[in-house]
Amino acid sequence: MTFGANDTLYIAQGGTDNGEIYTASVPSDVTSGPLGLAYDGDNTELYILLDGQGKADDNVIVVNSSIATTSPAIVRSFKVGSENATSITFMDGELFVGRQSSGGCFNCGGNYGISVLEPTGVVVREFDLWSINSAPSGLTNNGENLLIVQQQAFGFGGGEAIVIEPTGGQE
Repeated sequence: MTFGANDTLYIAQGGTDNGEIYTASVPSDVTSGPLGLAYDGDNTELYILLDGQGKADDNVIVVNSSIATTSPAIVRSFKVGSENATSITFMDGELFVGRQSSGGCFNCGGNYGISVLEPTGVVVREFDLWSINSAPSGLTNNGENLLIVQQQAFGFGGGEAIVIEPTGGQE
């Protein structure tokens, strides 16, 4: 038994002509509940936004998507600085994470926003989304702008999609 890269535990079992090797990983405080996916095609990295346990910050794990296995190794991971992250996309070397802010007033704008991070998890900038009235549950891009779909509020009506520019959130 020994540990390898990325805290992978290797267990060898003898006793037969062929023998077998098993792998396992160390558990963490990151849940297996994905909230969103983003892809960096230049570096073949897949960013997976995961819900943190309880009141813990949500997390992003990054895997190398060019290595096709049933259990790809985690290249790196980081917290996104919010326990209420809702969506994620990658554009122009930056990671955009939709979030619901804590506190504030109900349905008055400013409770929702975007955190912009470097691929290593360092926050570059943040901006509020004043024109939406529910969490940005869907987030993607067209290479120039962000497309945000807001979550339905109280089950009334459909979600609204808005297009905003990525530097400060202007529609």
